[in-house]
Amino acid sequence: CNLNCTYCFEKDTLSGNKMDMDESLLKASLESMETISGKINKDIHSIELFGGEPLLPKNKDIVRKILEFAVEKDAKITIVTNGVFAGDFIDILSPAKDNIEMLQITIDGPESIHDRRRMHFSGKGSFAEISKSIDALLDNKINTNARINIDMENIEYLSKIYDYMIKMNWIGNPNFKVKPSLITDHTALEYVHPVVEEEKLLEKLISIYDPNPELEKLFGFYSFKPLRHIQEVLNGAPNVSPRFFNCESNLLELYIFCPDGYIYTCPESIGNRDFSIGKFSPSLELSGTGMSMWKDRDIMNMEKCIECKFAPICGGGCPMASIIISGGEEPVCERYQEVLDIYLQHRGKQILENML
Repeated sequence: CNLNCTYCFEKDTLSGNKMDMDESLLKASLESMETISGKINKDIHSIELFGGEPLLPKNKDIVRKILEFAVEKDAKITIVTNGVFAGDFIDILSPAKDNIEMLQITIDGPESIHDRRRMHFSGKGSFAEISKSIDALLDNKINTNARINIDMENIEYLSKIYDYMIKMNWIGNPNFKVKPSLITDHTALEYVHPVVEEEKLLEKLISIYDPNPELEKLFGFYSFKPLRHIQEVLNGAPNVSPRFFNCESNLLELYIFCPDGYIYTCPESIGNRDFSIGKFSPSLELSGTGMSMWKDRDIMNMEKCIECKFAPICGGGCPMASIIISGGEEPVCERYQEVLDIYLQHRGKQILENML
């Protein structure tokens, strides 16, 4: 990666172990995708590029071939990028734009705040480059999602980044979306010693929303996992069912092809072969043991979940954190009660009024 973000969760995993997807690995990964999709009798639904940073100039030919493959398979495309070089990829992104669901680009606040969180290794900020890239993408009608990673350092500046996005004519553009996301690191450390309790961040966010209702309308509360299920019900989403699993990793819906030749199912587990579900290079070998580690974990086979009133909206917590902490045998209990208490304390009356 060309940036040195202060909160990057991949620093420890990839330190001294930086690998690129070369031509032979790309060929093996694409062939393995087709083999796996054939075995499970499903189409290749979507392809996501992430790293590290996928949109580095040296990767352009590889990225072009992946985009062409996705278009051929009529697969949706997602690219998680820091956005610094995204504008230089317009020529290969444009032919695939009907398949591009989004380029996710992080912008963490106004320039002074963003640049001290998401900087180059030289210390130079990235805000101006990223803004230029977003302009170029939108000018070419390529779907772009701005992600704002929020914590106590930058949450106060949501209104300023909103004003900036209005000024840049991003908000209102049919190809632009924006959402805040909580900074997470799914390791034992986060759950034993959280940097800031989620309910405190929620209460701070509500205090910002109250005098700025346009921010709540745009950003909402989707960043807070305990509220997602409830808001889906309140908003009338059809077919809302209990969550027996926490995420798609439990369902083995993701097959992540890493340049180390191994296949993973959780984006945060890449590089740690103990978490892999198989290999794709030099040949395809799926691991029954590795796959079972993820798919055999649900709220019906964990005693604490069976007794927990939040299990149907929690799904047993992050599977990776659970595997690290207890070998996957215990749930990872997040602060559902505390978050819901704060939400209902501040928005309960409004919810009732809307329902009457």
